Amino acid sequence: MVTKIKPSHLSISRYNDDLKAEQAKLATAQKTLDDANTALAKANDKLNAKKQIVGNAQTMLKADNDKLGQLQTTLSDLQNAPEKLATAKQAVVDAQAKLTTAQNELTTATNELNELKQAAITAQANVDEANQKLAIATKNQQKAQQALTQAKDELAALQQKEALAKQVAEQQAKLAAQNKAKGNGYHVANNQVVDSQGNAVQDWAVKNGQMLDPNGAVIEQATPKTVNVAVNGTKGETASNAVVLKTGSRSAVQTQVANENAQLPQTGNADSVLALAFGSLLAMFGIGALRKREY
Repeated sequence: MVTKIKPSHLSISRYNDDLKAEQAKLATAQKTLDDANTALAKANDKLNAKKQIVGNAQTMLKADNDKLGQLQTTLSDLQNAPEKLATAKQAVVDAQAKLTTAQNELTTATNELNELKQAAITAQANVDEANQKLAIATKNQQKAQQALTQAKDELAALQQKEALAKQVAEQQAKLAAQNKAKGNGYHVANNQVVDSQGNAVQDWAVKNGQMLDPNGAVIEQATPKTVNVAVNGTKGETASNAVVLKTGSRSAVQTQVANENAQLPQTGNADSVLALAFGSLLAMFGIGALRKREY
């Protein structure tokens, strides 16, 4: 029976999907970070503009205050010019209002800048997390690929071992059938396999004039050998399974016996074949164990 090792195809597919998902998350996080940096740059520009406005308003306020001081200094000289004093006072009020507005806008811009900074920090954290997950997914995918390669190698080694073991078993079965055929005088007669007594052999078949054992292997026939023995007068020799034929004043005894050595592998040769096969099988098991230790 073949020992099956199921390769981790499903695990590799899952790790590949995880890798793609983490790459997509990384791209999204990177885009969010880029957008946050762009917004941050715009906010800095806006803040600088607001600061410039505040600076201008402060400069104007100082100028107006200086002007107010001058006007107040000369107020006594301007008793006949109340409109100019009113205008100067209104200018101060307007400058103060502008300063207040500029300060409010500066506060708003500062808050927005802080929010954008926090968003940038969050986006960077997401990018770092996505990079970590990507590294883990890549490592898992590599481990799964290594496991799959090792499983394939082990499966190939097991298949080779099983194929060789099957060959050895078939060779042993064929040798046993050959020895059985030789020992019992199996041969083909009337398109069937019979033994030395002419009895049909069960589970054996004949195909194209050749004997097939129950496993379908071609087995050499036990070829009979003919021995002629002369018989003179009342003196004669008998043999088992002999047929006596008379020819003139003499008789011939024709004895059919199984030719045990006809076209059969010698015991030494069979043992050599089996030894070589078992040696190859043991060598393969040794190599497989060595490769497994290397992993």
